[in-house]
Amino acid sequence: MAQSRRLRPRAKPSQTVTASIDAIGVRGDGVARVGGRTIYVPFTAPGDVAEIEAAGERGILKSLSKKSDFRREPPCKHCGQCGACALQHVSEDFYKNWKAERVAEAIIREGFSADIVRPVIFCAAASRRRALFAVRKKQGNVILGFHERASRRIVDIEECHVMTPALAAALPALKDFARAVCEYSDAFNLLATACENGIDINLRGTVDLDGPGAFADVSDAAREADFLRLAINNETLVEFKTPVVSFGEISAVIPPGAFLQASRRGEEAILNAITNELNGESRIADLFCGCGSFSLPLSKQTQVKAYDSERRAIHSLQKTAKAGGLNVVPQRRDLFRNSLTPLELNEFDAIVIDPPRAGAAAQASEIAKSAVPLVISVSCNPSTFARDASILRDGGYELTKVTPVDQFVYSPHIEIAGVFRRQ
Repeated sequence: MAQSRRLRPRAKPSQTVTASIDAIGVRGDGVARVGGRTIYVPFTAPGDVAEIEAAGERGILKSLSKKSDFRREPPCKHCGQCGACALQHVSEDFYKNWKAERVAEAIIREGFSADIVRPVIFCAAASRRRALFAVRKKQGNVILGFHERASRRIVDIEECHVMTPALAAALPALKDFARAVCEYSDAFNLLATACENGIDINLRGTVDLDGPGAFADVSDAAREADFLRLAINNETLVEFKTPVVSFGEISAVIPPGAFLQASRRGEEAILNAITNELNGESRIADLFCGCGSFSLPLSKQTQVKAYDSERRAIHSLQKTAKAGGLNVVPQRRDLFRNSLTPLELNEFDAIVIDPPRAGAAAQASEIAKSAVPLVISVSCNPSTFARDASILRDGGYELTKVTPVDQFVYSPHIEIAGVFRRQ
């Protein structure tokens, strides 16, 4: 019998159409409606009249016969190709209103009032302290950059206006280092993190350095670039200097690839939104705590029990807390499979919860059954935030305040800190 093979889905036929852009959708793409179907077109703005190459529900902008009044000249020369930013091409006023509306629309859908949404706190553009680059070697050339929107193609970038100045300045060194790695791997991802004392590197994917001279060549390239540490798939390969990040005023050493808020300014704004609600609480639970971005600063004023499933993050938090004599008790626990129960939660005066983008419906259901007087929920997804907020509301909590923080500059994403009080 002949062996069967998986067939790739047949590409949808494309057609060229002219359409007006009506809005920008939640993923940052322009929305056009043609012949009863919706087409999403990156890098367009409401009011554009665009010639579009459309295939299914995706469209590629070919040209503009009319430009929207909401357009501006984007600061980055890669805008229009690079998919890392979705909204550089719109005016500042439109951008700010769009971000605020995205939060308001999400909570209104779940029956909350938009009146509780505070003004958005906007971070400066050049503030992202981490970047995940795609690296490919093609026909002897090394490409380091970001994927085009909804595409596997990579844009070889020479500048970036959302990364911190330290990361942006390191682009030539990152590309030189990528060339060294490409002697042993044709395709991988490179996660670069701007720490307080330099750049931390974590390679992801298949990078085989077992061959003769491979380890020495790549580690020498990392040393010459003055990187702090080199890891592969979150495992440290070589450390030249200890990477240090700061959470508030507390310095911490984080493991390779560990979760960090997107920017220092964003992290500070979220922390302020939390501490502004505290009033002498003596016992706080920090759920999905990571390496302690909130636990560590909060421990200066109260006792914190911190929970996360990630072993390396909990170990990092334990070391930082012990070294500083801080009042943090970290505990490894999978809150998706083993949520804290109401009985466990009732020992706390306040809860801070910062789950992944998918939210934490199961844990929210347990909190809703508890008697904890104050819950502060942090989320990078307005939709799952609103869903979990409705669970807390049904359990007797009132959502009194929502503070949006735009630390994902020029992207469709936005951070939220919501305050819930037991009624």
